[in-house]
Amino acid sequence: MKETAIETTDAKAQLYVAYHVTESEKGKYRSNIGVAWIHKDGKGFNADIHCMPLDGKIVFRLASEKKN
Repeated sequence: MKETAIETTDAKAQLYVAYHVTESEKGKYRSNIGVAWIHKDGKGFNADIHCMPLDGKIVFRLASEKKN
Protein backbone atom coordinates (compact mmCIF):
# COMPACT_ATOMS: atom_id res chain seq x y z
CA MET A 1 0.00 0.00 0.00
CA LYS A 2 1.51 3.34 -1.07
CA GLU A 3 1.35 6.26 1.40
CA THR A 4 0.44 9.67 0.03
CA ALA A 5 1.02 13.03 1.66
CA ILE A 6 -1.34 15.98 1.48
CA GLU A 7 0.41 18.74 -0.42
CA THR A 8 -0.76 22.07 0.97
CA THR A 9 0.91 25.07 2.54
CA ASP A 10 -2.31 26.88 3.48
CA ALA A 11 -2.61 26.55 7.27
CA LYS A 12 -6.34 27.40 7.20
CA ALA A 13 -7.00 24.54 4.77
CA GLN A 14 -5.41 22.17 7.28
CA LEU A 15 -7.52 23.21 10.28
CA TYR A 16 -10.27 20.96 11.64
CA VAL A 17 -12.77 21.71 14.39
CA ALA A 18 -13.52 19.03 17.00
CA TYR A 19 -17.16 18.60 18.05
CA HIS A 20 -19.15 16.49 20.47
CA VAL A 21 -22.48 15.68 18.82
CA THR A 22 -25.58 14.92 20.89
CA GLU A 23 -29.02 13.90 19.66
CA SER A 24 -32.44 14.62 21.08
CA GLU A 25 -36.03 14.50 19.87
CA LYS A 26 -35.53 18.01 18.45
CA GLY A 27 -32.40 17.17 16.43
CA LYS A 28 -28.61 17.01 16.59
CA TYR A 29 -26.51 19.54 18.48
CA ARG A 30 -22.78 20.17 18.06
CA SER A 31 -20.56 21.52 20.81
CA ASN A 32 -17.14 22.85 19.77
CA ILE A 33 -14.59 21.14 22.02
CA GLY A 34 -11.27 21.80 20.25
CA VAL A 35 -9.25 21.95 17.04
CA ALA A 36 -6.84 19.79 15.04
CA TRP A 37 -4.35 20.50 12.29
CA ILE A 38 -2.56 18.27 9.80
CA HIS A 39 1.22 17.85 9.97
CA LYS A 40 3.16 19.39 7.08
CA ASP A 41 3.97 15.94 5.70
CA GLY A 42 0.25 14.98 5.73
CA LYS A 43 0.88 11.77 7.69
CA GLY A 44 -0.67 12.76 11.01
CA PHE A 45 -2.28 15.54 12.99
CA ASN A 46 -2.14 17.30 16.35
CA ALA A 47 -5.32 17.89 18.35
CA ASP A 48 -5.98 20.41 21.10
CA ILE A 49 -9.09 19.13 22.92
CA HIS A 50 -10.55 21.28 25.70
CA CYS A 51 -12.90 18.65 27.15
CA MET A 52 -13.72 14.98 26.63
CA PRO A 53 -17.26 13.78 25.96
CA LEU A 54 -18.57 11.17 28.40
CA ASP A 55 -19.36 8.81 25.50
CA GLY A 56 -15.83 9.27 24.07
CA LYS A 57 -17.03 10.25 20.58
CA ILE A 58 -15.40 13.21 18.84
CA VAL A 59 -16.24 14.40 15.31
CA PHE A 60 -13.61 16.32 13.31
CA ARG A 61 -14.84 18.56 10.49
CA LEU A 62 -12.85 20.76 8.13
CA ALA A 63 -12.96 24.35 9.39
CA SER A 64 -15.30 26.64 7.49
CA GLU A 65 -13.98 29.39 5.25
CA LYS A 66 -16.84 31.67 6.44
CA LYS A 67 -15.95 35.11 7.78
CA ASN A 68 -17.97 36.42 10.75
